[in-house]
Amino acid sequence: MKVKKVLSLILALSMICALLVPIEVQAAAYDETMYKLTGNQLEDIIGIAKTQVGFCEGNNSSQLDGTVAGGGNYTKYAADLAAAGYGAKNPNPWCAYFVSWCAMKAGCLNSAIPYSSVVKLYPSVSKPYKANARGTFHAVKSYTWTKGDYFSCDYVFPVENYKPKRGDLVIFKGHVGIVVSDYNSSTGQFEIIDGNTGGNNVKKRWFSPDYYDIVGFYSPVYNVTEPPKPTHTHSWSYGNDESHPHTGYRYCSGCKTKEYTTSKTLVSTCSTCYPVGNISF
Repeated sequence: MKVKKVLSLILALSMICALLVPIEVQAAAYDETMYKLTGNQLEDIIGIAKTQVGFCEGNNSSQLDGTVAGGGNYTKYAADLAAAGYGAKNPNPWCAYFVSWCAMKAGCLNSAIPYSSVVKLYPSVSKPYKANARGTFHAVKSYTWTKGDYFSCDYVFPVENYKPKRGDLVIFKGHVGIVVSDYNSSTGQFEIIDGNTGGNNVKKRWFSPDYYDIVGFYSPVYNVTEPPKPTHTHSWSYGNDESHPHTGYRYCSGCKTKEYTTSKTLVSTCSTCYPVGNISF
């Protein structure tokens, strides 16, 4: 009898505890809107990437939400980029699409990070290969980028002892990912999030900069804005060209701006305005 009472008490307590446990409402899988943008593009691209960990490619165009573990190279990343006017298409290898998609959602596509469907583009639009580029490519091993669509000649970047930082892109031989943690000198590693990895999904992974397949890092310049143009209040003076047809203009001595009008003036000393023989006294 006592045993029954104890069991009943345990059951009652279990039911009470169950009622006290909050019910977790599951968000839509791989929903980037669950991350609230801050306006800091570096933080935002990492925050967006984190919402996608576990996303799987689909087998066909009906499997783009990332919940079906397929192997057909169909992703929402290509579909969303295509809808936004970029040249992405399904089915295709999608590691670079994933990076471009995260950058688009973070508001820094084609400002900090160039749109690309291939890995080779990133170093080709970087310093020091392009002196006026905004981003910089840091090579960590000697690697020849061959002449072709993106390089005008075979090119080898100078090798650096570079340690990756959050927001960099890690460039493998034929693969790309987003660096989400700075290089840790204690462990000798850094963390990335990349798409189209082994398993055909988005993963978090750790690497050492000297990993055999890593050739370098692309460092974007985030939150790039054009410098404001200097303001200037014009101080206009007005005149007419000395040569015929004596078009009117205004001129600012401060900034040397000269703007012409449509008006034309007759000048009494101009033989074209007043040809000889047609002047009456």
